[in-house]
This record gives sequence, structure tokens and C-alpha cells, in this order.
Amino acid sequence: MGQFDVIGQVIESLELNNYDGNGKQRKKKHLNLMDLEGTKLKCMLWGDYADQFTEFLKSCEDVGLLIVVIQLGKM
Repeated sequence: MGQFDVIGQVIESLELNNYDGNGKQRKKKHLNLMDLEGTKLKCMLWGDYADQFTEFLKSCEDVGLLIVVIQLGKM
């Protein structure tokens, strides 16, 4: 399992989901990204990152193209 950096266009953002992790309620958000070569990548944001990204999307619903940079992602 390695770490990697990703830059991609958000092509799909699914709803924020709650799940039970070790007896605690936690949050996750699925994203689908596409890079400049057209490669699609499924990503998951966890915990506070999932919350922050969801709030960001709510604040800018009219944005056309959304690019994200993920550093030190895990596979």
C-alpha cells in the first residue's frame, strides 16, 4: 500500500454517508475523478475531510469545472 498525489476533475460526487466504525459514527464521501489523460479514479474522503468537502460543494453549487488536488492519498 503506497501513498500518491492526484490532480483531477470531479466528475461525480455522491452523498455524504454515515457508517459505524469501531462503535463510533463516522462519515465518508465517494468522489469520481478524471485526469488530463481521461483516466477515471474512484476516491473516498473520510471524516472531517468528507464534511469540509460537502460544505464546500453546498457553498458553490453553480461552479462549472471543479479540480481537486489530493496529497498523500492511500491506495
